[in-house]
Amino acid sequence: MITDLFIFRTWKTAGLTDAKVVDCQAGYETMQNYFTLMLAGTHLINECMGTLDSIMTVSYEKFMIDEEILSRMLRILKGIEISEDAFDISIIQEIGQTGSYLMHPSTAAKCRDMWTPTVADWNAYAAWEKAGSEDILVRANRRYKQVLAECPDTLLDAATDDALTKFITSGK
Repeated sequence: MITDLFIFRTWKTAGLTDAKVVDCQAGYETMQNYFTLMLAGTHLINECMGTLDSIMTVSYEKFMIDEEILSRMLRILKGIEISEDAFDISIIQEIGQTGSYLMHPSTAAKCRDMWTPTVADWNAYAAWEKAGSEDILVRANRRYKQVLAECPDTLLDAATDDALTKFITSGK
């Protein structure tokens, strides 16, 4: 039945904040809104990235921060792998109950695909300070400018772009 295709598809607005600037309030309200909808199984979240002041303002820096928040959420929702590969019994037997799993090569290998932020700074304070003490807005500003500089002028192939331009200029 055609309605069965849409039963579990949800489309919601989320990530909203009443904050007027990109600050702590913007962060926790945005995360709270994303978190509740993602836990509810929402498939498409619209009108959310970079918004401030109840969708009255858009911030490119907040867009970059929101992108990272959503990336974090997707990683959290992925959960923890509990397969037999993830918990290799032979390694448990090799190390034993008093050994160090942190120093085992299998632990280091599994840490290679760890989630990492795009704009948050995870360095120690001294390293952050030595690098210029940039706050997240400075890094987000640099990132959005980089994303815009690297994006293509169009995602359309030349023939489609041509056809659309002719249609628009024809007045039909």
